Amino acid sequence: MLEHNSKKEIRHQKIRALLNERETVELADLHKILGCSNSTIRNDLRYLESMGYLIRTFGGAMKAASVSVTTRSGDYQEEKRLIADYAFTHFVKPDQTITIDSGSTCIELALKISESDIPLNVITTSFFATSLLVYKDNIELNLVGGKYDANTGSFFDENSIEIIKTMWSDIFFMGAKGVSPSVGYSISSATEASLKRTMRQCSNRTVALLDHTKIGTVAFKRVCGVEDVDTIITDYKADAAVVEKLREKGLKVILVSPNGESMGI
Repeated sequence: MLEHNSKKEIRHQKIRALLNERETVELADLHKILGCSNSTIRNDLRYLESMGYLIRTFGGAMKAASVSVTTRSGDYQEEKRLIADYAFTHFVKPDQTITIDSGSTCIELALKISESDIPLNVITTSFFATSLLVYKDNIELNLVGGKYDANTGSFFDENSIEIIKTMWSDIFFMGAKGVSPSVGYSISSATEASLKRTMRQCSNRTVALLDHTKIGTVAFKRVCGVEDVDTIITDYKADAAVVEKLREKGLKVILVSPNGESMGI
């Protein structure tokens, strides 16, 4: 797994370097330079597009201006990948309806899903998750509309809440700016906080995907209490004292180790 991820990251770095030099690149050139199949290159381009690094074109790609969510996505990318891999392996089952939130760790989960053939019904507000899943025949995709927010890479407004109320999912995979034992889950946007609350209320269970920097952090707008989420999946670097306080409140907290296994519940 580590070797596979390393090779993938090297290809991504080469593609981005080429785009920095040329602004555009053809699929045929990438095939020669990278020495891998066209399907692998297309998957790489789809992923890099979801991260905001490029825009796919007919027969290649062009460099894209970065947006806020993609700037954040490079931070702690390996930890986010570990969290997403664990969530996919242990929580995503064939024929489920799942809701995927905005946020870089949730994008990693969407990428993992896009690399599989598991049949799923997916609800999302995320432009980046949509770009990864829209071409997958095994995915029934439901994009919640609204105004595009470049800071989060998602579509939402007051009307999105009413749309979500017409749907029901087995699991809501939620992102947040932070979680605190006293405050609960919080983010920056008031409108998005309302949308997340509705997504949680319209799901059988909620699983928060949060890297260690979010554990113990408090942002501007409260989404919900600690008791309103079933499980947190975070990485092995999470503050042990905060994790213990969260567990004392009855929350299941899964720490994912560097080898992708759970370090305890």
